[in-house]
This record gives sequence, C-alpha cells and structure tokens, in this order.
Amino acid sequence: MSKGRRNRARRRERPPRPRLISSMEDIDGQSVMPDMPCRLTFLDDPVLGGMRQATGIKPDGTLETDQTGTLEPLPVALFEPAHTLVTTNRVTGLSQDLRIEGVVANGFYRVPGAPAWVLQPAEGWEVRRVPGGLVLRDGTGDTWARSQVTLDPAWVSTAASYQHVAAFLGPQLGVRIPPRMKPADYTTSARAAEFRRAREQGLVAGAMVPWRGDPADETLDWVTFLPGSFGLPFAGIFAPLVAFARHGGPEMFGLAQLRDQNMAISPEPLRTIVGRVSRTDIDLIDPAAEGPETQLGGVHYSEGVQTAWRQAARTHGKTLLLTGRRLPGADETGTAEDLAQMWQDFGELWGAVIPVQIV
Repeated sequence: MSKGRRNRARRRERPPRPRLISSMEDIDGQSVMPDMPCRLTFLDDPVLGGMRQATGIKPDGTLETDQTGTLEPLPVALFEPAHTLVTTNRVTGLSQDLRIEGVVANGFYRVPGAPAWVLQPAEGWEVRRVPGGLVLRDGTGDTWARSQVTLDPAWVSTAASYQHVAAFLGPQLGVRIPPRMKPADYTTSARAAEFRRAREQGLVAGAMVPWRGDPADETLDWVTFLPGSFGLPFAGIFAPLVAFARHGGPEMFGLAQLRDQNMAISPEPLRTIVGRVSRTDIDLIDPAAEGPETQLGGVHYSEGVQTAWRQAARTHGKTLLLTGRRLPGADETGTAEDLAQMWQDFGELWGAVIPVQIV
C-alpha cells in the first residue's frame, strides 16, 4: 500500500505552506492509509437523499427523471476513511480534508450541498474488484481506498450492466457509526443528515468511474521476504510497479528484468535507491532527488515491520528489491505446468539489491 512522506522534523523547522497535492504521496500521515470501510448501495438510497437519475431536460430547463420505475438505479460505492485530517478555511468557513483535496485535484468532483448535482466521469480512475473487496485507484495506479466488503450479486450485476459505478469518498458518508453513538440511534435519517451536512461542508467527493469486475491481473500490495528467498541471504521486498511508473519505470534506477540477467541478481547494491526502514515503515528513497520526489513509495505496517525481516536488513545492510506487474506464486497449484509458468513469470520481474538504512 502507498503511504505519504513523513517530514515532521522539517515542518518543525519552518512554518507550513500551501503545496500542490498530486498523488497519495503528497499527503502526510497515517490518516491517509487507504484501508477503510465501504458500503455498497444504489443512488436511490434514502441516505443519499433518495436521488433519482435525470433522463433529460424539459423545455423549461428543469430536469426530467424516469417515471416508469423501470430504470435500474445506479450502483454506488461509499468509501469512508476511519481517520481524517480536517482543517477549516477561515475565509470561506468550509472544512477541508487532505484526502478530499487530493482526490479532487486528481479528477474527482466536490459534491455540492444543493439538492441537484451531477456526477461527472473521473478520467483514468477505476473501482476494481480484488480478493475480499474493492479498491479505488487513480490513473497512475495509486490506491486511494481499499475495503474488505462482501459484494452483493445484485450490485455486481448492475455495475456490470452500467460498466460504471458512482464512487464517493469522504469522512462522513453514513457508513461508520460515530463515536459515542449507539448503533440503534444511527438510523437511516441520522445517516442521511450526516451525509447532507458533509456535502454542505465540502467534505464529499464523487465521480463516475469504470467498474472493473474481473480480478486484477497485477499485484497491488507490498510483500516482504525472509532471508533465503531466491537463493540470496538477504531479506527482500516486492514493490508494486506503480511505485516506479510515475518516475519513468524501474529501468531508470538501474533495475533490470531477471530474464536479461539469466535469472541472477548481483549481490552488489545499487546506489540509485535506498531502503529506509523504521519500526513501522519500509520506504524506497531516491538519494539523488530533492523535495517531494525523494520518496518513490513505501509501505506502513501498523503492527510493525516483521522483527526477523528488520533484523536481517540491519545485519546485512542491504535487501533484495523486486518489482513488476505480478508477483508469481500466489495462485499456482504446484503442477509442472504451473511451476514452468511461475519460472517464466519470474523472468518478467525487475530486481536488484539495494542498501538499507535503519532509522
């Protein structure tokens, strides 16, 4: 999973200043981790205000809606982060959430408080089905929301029919029971009131995005390996290819595909990437870059980086880095054909050994 940079020491030395949010990496703190609850529903849900889809515009300029009752309601995915960072603009009085500002800067639209509003498409974004739930990703492959949710067959069927879903993201969408509120008190009307207030405060972002119902053909998660993997005594890590995509690809940093190295990896570490390991984080750093471009990507483990992995990285001072579209081995059954395909798939990976800093 992607995570934002942590420059707390630098921020203590200088006053905060406005900055452009162009990706998940531009947002600091654990409050923007993509794992969050999700609720699947339809546009006519009372929590959303009982919205009806417009089918046209009448001669007097008013919206025309379906009166036959035969139009399938649009499928909706509500992504509600459990942790937020909200500030209030003293000039406008509107509340601002860094995650909301981020998705709006990247193609989503702020949903207004007015009774009628239009959901526009967000270019490049998608809601994709993954094992156990859904992910919301932008055009660069960054995952902004990931949820473990049971997919209702009727919802999936409607999403497949429309080939799009209405995706909403915000801290108050009527999904999570507010602190100190009894579940029985969190009624439909209470949820609807919360959603309405969030719209009025500018805390709801939404867009029409394509629905990808087929399982992802790429590995989206970071994966760590203990020493001994792939015949090397170092700890290892697999980084999703998206970590390098926006920087020109892994080749730009000296990584080479394993098939071009006769499936061998030199134990001499590269100097173009450094792995920075803390108690809870593993980050990939470009030592030649400055400012926001320093961090290529990283993973945060709330329970802490595995002790054996961290100790091995400390002992050797380096780690094996692999990247690619898909990490082989997860779905193979062990047949000769599977093993042959797995070996071929490994050749598609890029790999190198990189130095590690323990902080």
